Amino acid sequence: MSGPVPIVDAAHPFARDSDELNPPDIIMRSADRVDFFAHKQMLAFSSNCFANMFAFPAPTVDDANPTRAGLTVVVVPEPAVALRVLLLMSYPRFSATYIVDSFDGVAEAYAAAKKYDIPAAITHIPKLLLEPVLLAREPYRVFAIAHILQLEDIAKAAAAETLKHPILGPAAHVPEYALISAHQLWQLHAFRREVADVLKGIVELFVRPCLAENLVIYDDAFTPERAHLTLVWWSPMGPRGKHAVGCGASLLAVPEDFPEVLVVPAPWFSEHIDRVMQRVSSLYTPFETNVDHVAEFLGQITPEIITATSKCPLCTAKAATDLKELADGFRVVAKGSIEHVLQKTTFITL
Repeated sequence: MSGPVPIVDAAHPFARDSDELNPPDIIMRSADRVDFFAHKQMLAFSSNCFANMFAFPAPTVDDANPTRAGLTVVVVPEPAVALRVLLLMSYPRFSATYIVDSFDGVAEAYAAAKKYDIPAAITHIPKLLLEPVLLAREPYRVFAIAHILQLEDIAKAAAAETLKHPILGPAAHVPEYALISAHQLWQLHAFRREVADVLKGIVELFVRPCLAENLVIYDDAFTPERAHLTLVWWSPMGPRGKHAVGCGASLLAVPEDFPEVLVVPAPWFSEHIDRVMQRVSSLYTPFETNVDHVAEFLGQITPEIITATSKCPLCTAKAATDLKELADGFRVVAKGSIEHVLQKTTFITL
């Protein structure tokens, strides 16, 4: 028959000898029997609950708290991973020693901070979840923690950050997934699918047949969504000069009774967009959700483009700069569209 779980000391900065100049005067023991050597004044300063607790007279012998090495032991129900976060946030963060650099225990620490009335931790934990390096590294985990803590703005920030990651989800285990529902995970998946459809629609717009009359009105004033109509593959309808034979925009064959004249871009550009669509789509990924990846593909001068434009001096001169302009414009329109999707999406319902 096994005995009780042995008591172990916490790691620095809450080990017994972590601060020789200011020895600890209290031990906080976690539910899994890890002893954190701390200082009453720091805990009382950061927590009204601890301040009130330490203000009471010392208990009598019959109901006294356990002691160790002459120090009172306060046993709390939180696990060590959460207690460590809570204590780190109870000390001034003047150095890296007291910086929280992991999401381990953060959700439990936030609940404990409310229970023990630790305003600094309650304020700092949401900021920690939005710390750029940590958010970029573990957006799926931040999304799950935001659901647990009922923090809508952070859930939205995390959802937006997941767009830079594979649609199949995180490669690493997310322990907080065990604490949220399948519906909440579906919400994230639905958001990503909607963004994928929006980005796909923007790229498809670049080769959509255009009314001939529209190609001459956007040189001086145009919206970002229509700026691509001024680029070289839509010439010669605009003022950019003439193409070689077989290059440039051309009239789309339509029924005789069709009331409008439609134009399609240069064949090499349509083929370029087809290749981009193939690169950012697959059986498992309906469309790439990483805006920068799509923009990178859009702006590339590929060997196929070099070959296709080699006989057209106009495209040879302008293709590189115009593709870069297209990629930059795509970033602007795409990020604005994603922000619109985020604004109308609600992840957390109270």
